[in-house]
Amino acid sequence: MAHTYTYAKWEASTPIFERKQKDKKDEKVKKYTKHQHIGRVSSTSGLPMDPEVEQAYIEQRNRRWLDRVESAINQIELAIKHF
Repeated sequence: MAHTYTYAKWEASTPIFERKQKDKKDEKVKKYTKHQHIGRVSSTSGLPMDPEVEQAYIEQRNRRWLDRVESAINQIELAIKHF
């Protein structure tokens, strides 16, 4: 029986993630990529989400909440300036 797996990755608009070197001679020159694989999200085989992915999703959710709070504070400050 074949199973499917879904993986999560971070993406950036510019290469910021350090690329893993495949051979020893390239270790001196660091290369960067726009994507970084962080782990399994789900699978049809019943394997759970990787702990790294769970942590990444928690951090993403917290960042979104902080962004909303910051936006609300900015709107309040603008409203106060009009009084």
